[in-house]
Amino acid sequence: MPRCSVCKLNRTRPCGPQASNDNQTGIIVACDDELLRPPHFARMAVACNNLGFSRYAFVEELAGALYSNTEPLLWPEGDIYTLNDTAIDRAFNGDLSFRWLSDFFRVRHDPVRRPQRSLTPRLRLVDTYFLIKRPNIARHFYR
Repeated sequence: MPRCSVCKLNRTRPCGPQASNDNQTGIIVACDDELLRPPHFARMAVACNNLGFSRYAFVEELAGALYSNTEPLLWPEGDIYTLNDTAIDRAFNGDLSFRWLSDFFRVRHDPVRRPQRSLTPRLRLVDTYFLIKRPNIARHFYR
């Protein structure tokens, strides 16, 4: 049975995203399908809520983590994932009140349905924040 590179336990499926190109090292961002899995979405929302940040404080924490990160971010295929200065504004469609975060923080363990595909950029930023700043929490999203 293969050993997971995230939790170091024997698993048939790894706990987190894995790069298909083993020559690249860095933080592997999740693919769209993984981000839209209801359990992944719900665990991420509960983890955000448990941090205790207001929506504005969370966005500041998110921006600080994403833009100060020095480790390369990679797509699961091994290509470089780049974040530019407007990534957060674009993901939230210019909504500087970040009201979506208030609803996201209220999600509980098992959402009834799959999140909308249009949320993928937001979810990727939040997921990447956890992969950078709190990888021990992020590994639970992928179970």
